[in-house]
Amino acid sequence: EYTRWVNVWAEVRGWLLKVAPIVTPSHSVNVIGMQYTDIFLWKADPSTLLLSEVLSAQSTYLPSHVFQTSSLWHSHHGFFEKQQTEPIAHDLLENINVNMLDSSGQRSLQIVSSHRATLTNPIWDIGHLATALDQLMPHLHNRNKRVLRNLLTPAVQAKIKLQP
Repeated sequence: EYTRWVNVWAEVRGWLLKVAPIVTPSHSVNVIGMQYTDIFLWKADPSTLLLSEVLSAQSTYLPSHVFQTSSLWHSHHGFFEKQQTEPIAHDLLENINVNMLDSSGQRSLQIVSSHRATLTNPIWDIGHLATALDQLMPHLHNRNKRVLRNLLTPAVQAKIKLQP
């Protein structure tokens, strides 16, 4: 359920900033990122799974072949995108890995998405790190939601409260 991110992020931010004095100023922070793992279980006979009820056939992140197979599969890819200014200058690497797995005779669909921002200007102090985290983490979280909206059907998006 994607409505909990704000609370989780507040706690994670606090821990990151407690650890930061150990890292800075002797080392710079060059990368800020996040990774999500989402797992959807099909709690019925695997032969009854209609993938098009879970994953969008219009997804730009999946090959169309996955909708024609009833066997296990994986689709792994990533891409770079240069972010000149918004929210701060960085090169973004996004990896989108989708796996159809067997979990003790049940099908599970695993989506692992990672968003890695390599900063154009390294960060050397905690004040700048806090600002960068406050700018980048909501940006990366929103990018993740966009990826999932592209992958999942509207019905599944509604079920996990991912609607805009």
